[in-house]
Amino acid sequence: MPSVPILTRCLAFSAALTIAGFGTTAWPMVRAISTGTQSINNAAWTSVDLDDTDVIDTDTMHNPASNPSRLTATTAGHYLITGTVTWENSVNASLRLRVLRNGAGSALATTHFQNAGSSGDEHTIQVACLVDATAADYFELQFFHQKGSAGSIGGVLPATAD
Repeated sequence: MPSVPILTRCLAFSAALTIAGFGTTAWPMVRAISTGTQSINNAAWTSVDLDDTDVIDTDTMHNPASNPSRLTATTAGHYLITGTVTWENSVNASLRLRVLRNGAGSALATTHFQNAGSSGDEHTIQVACLVDATAADYFELQFFHQKGSAGSIGGVLPATAD
């Protein structure tokens, strides 16, 4: 089964996104990443930009130049969406990660991580969901924190798509 990453940020802090489709002869899939850092304001849902060259994109689902945070289903079908974000060191931060369809409405999946360890720890959270998508639906990974001030995600460890 192909792996479909949504967003994954690893190393010190990072983000990546994968999406894979099922039910078609050739499974469309994309794994988009970012190796740079991205500032995230306190208490504000922020779409994660995946602005590096894609690890894989079999169906032109990601355009890092024009819509770096979006993965767009170009073929209707069932999709497995997974995302991982690694956050900077901080004490007692509330972290959240979600997947949104078409930039609005209820989250398709949300993960919440409360009291994220002690200073010097890396914090990694993941989210996954299985969705029915029509052609042109787009998906974004969004990150939220309540650290008390702005913080950063950044630097991706690319994962392999199976």
